Amino acid sequence: MLSPEALARTRLVWPYDKPDGYHPRKFRVRGWMHSRRLEVSHPRIQLQTYYALTMAQFSLLHMIDDFYRDYMLEIIEHQAENELNPGTHPELALGPGQRFASKGAFIAELAPDTRLGYRVVSDWIVP
Repeated sequence: MLSPEALARTRLVWPYDKPDGYHPRKFRVRGWMHSRRLEVSHPRIQLQTYYALTMAQFSLLHMIDDFYRDYMLEIIEHQAENELNPGTHPELALGPGQRFASKGAFIAELAPDTRLGYRVVSDWIVP
């Protein structure tokens, strides 16, 4: 347990969306999971997995018969900037040579009095 002084000085890097962030896709994916009786036990991991599989499916469907790694990555880079964000990050984008779709973070402070135990205290920061 941290002392009150250490608790007040502690800051965290929070690379995910704010807890109250609104993404319509998040609700659609959860609805899809519930309709198939899939338990939502680890929402962030499950939404990120759904996103990765959706991107792979989309790129394979659009490759037709040109199955080349670089072409698949190009399709994924293009599609990553569209409305497929699963609601786990505020912004997702890919470009040539980039391997991380989320490139920023929030700064959060510990808040044991809240339901989540933290509170976001900054805007989205992209270094």
